[in-house]
Amino acid sequence: MAELLLLFIAVLLANILPFFTPPSWLLIFFLGFAPETFVLANLIASAAATLGQFALAKYSAILVKYFITQKQKRSIRTLKNFFGQENPLLSFIIAFFYTFSPLPTNILFIIAGVVETNLLIISVAFFLGTFISNYILLNIANHVMGITIANIFSFENIALGLMGLGIVIAFLFIDWDAVLKKLIEHERKRMTERLAKKHEERR
Repeated sequence: MAELLLLFIAVLLANILPFFTPPSWLLIFFLGFAPETFVLANLIASAAATLGQFALAKYSAILVKYFITQKQKRSIRTLKNFFGQENPLLSFIIAFFYTFSPLPTNILFIIAGVVETNLLIISVAFFLGTFISNYILLNIANHVMGITIANIFSFENIALGLMGLGIVIAFLFIDWDAVLKKLIEHERKRMTERLAKKHEERR
């Protein structure tokens, strides 16, 4: 029971951090859980990771507002309005499959928090995806390698953390007004050309 509580706290605190978050399956393995306890430990870790990421999204949305300019706020507001009619199923699918990628999940939740998208849908998808991917990786790790503290703070994990931080910073500094206007204009032009081509073919 004490080991599960320690796991819950460790994973929760790790996922509240905005970067350098070790995967929860690594923490399960590092803390010495036996294969027969993987399902229960994974359930606890996935729930803790989801709560931590949810909290990260919430406080990121609050903190970012104090550190960005009015122009950046307008830019993010434009992005939010553009995706205002979000598709819940699409949000679920993107979040679910994102958990199987090597990219830090912090990126997903920080951006979701800043844009103020539906965090409940993303959290449910994240929990399910994390539970499944953790279980697969735990069983692979159990057969092919031992986990040490070096694995948790490996160059790959640090590099991914820095990359994730870079993506978030880039996201905040992109002029979404200009980007979305260009995309809309390009799509409008493409549709006009397509309609004109069809009109010519009918002649």
